Amino acid sequence: FALIYRAQDVFSESYSLKSFYFKNGLFPLILLIGIIVVMDRTPVTVEEFREAQDVLKDAIDLHEKKDFYGAIESFKKAIEIKPFNKNHLDEFQKKLKEGTYKLAQESMAFMGCASVHVSQLVKELTDEQREEVPVDENLIKVFNDWEN
Repeated sequence: FALIYRAQDVFSESYSLKSFYFKNGLFPLILLIGIIVVMDRTPVTVEEFREAQDVLKDAIDLHEKKDFYGAIESFKKAIEIKPFNKNHLDEFQKKLKEGTYKLAQESMAFMGCASVHVSQLVKELTDEQREEVPVDENLIKVFNDWEN
């Protein structure tokens, strides 16, 4: 089945992210983010989640430093770790190319996609696995903001 997530207007203040880009055209694009759960997919491992979380945190830091090219590449890397749908990133990039977005807006869109992806990986972890690899508190706030 498909899970569609809606993006919220405001990101966690812990990463000082602004909603300006969503108010200026990216919000509808983020609404199109869908993750298809593939039945034969195995759950994420602790190592895969740890890598995805670290890559996402680094990507957010790059975005905040206005290294949008580096941030986009890192967001893509996070999305590609244990994907729910192997075509999702390609489809997302095609949708982005259909619009006329500034580089910062594209980076923000990839951030939303990567955040939704990693938040779904968290949900696959067992309680035991979560003890092994603690989820970053700032990311939990970002995930909660996206889902509420």
